[in-house]
Amino acid sequence: METDPEYAALMAERRAEYNRRHTAKRKADREALEEQAKTDPEAAKKLAEMRKYQSEATVRSYQKMKADAKQETRCYCQI
Repeated sequence: METDPEYAALMAERRAEYNRRHTAKRKADREALEEQAKTDPEAAKKLAEMRKYQSEATVRSYQKMKADAKQETRCYCQI
């Protein structure tokens, strides 16, 4: 792939198109779930679980970022 720039460009284009379609599908599914959650308790429960998972993932990411920054600071101090 690195040796053939045409092939690399083709693969990048295919990957970008896949990502665009996949993102659009996820967005449409989530919007449909949000609409359905207004009347369906089961859909509301699923939406709440999705939001809870995302919130927890955000906290984990932030904690990891802080721990990594702290570790890097320690490394610089030991020089």
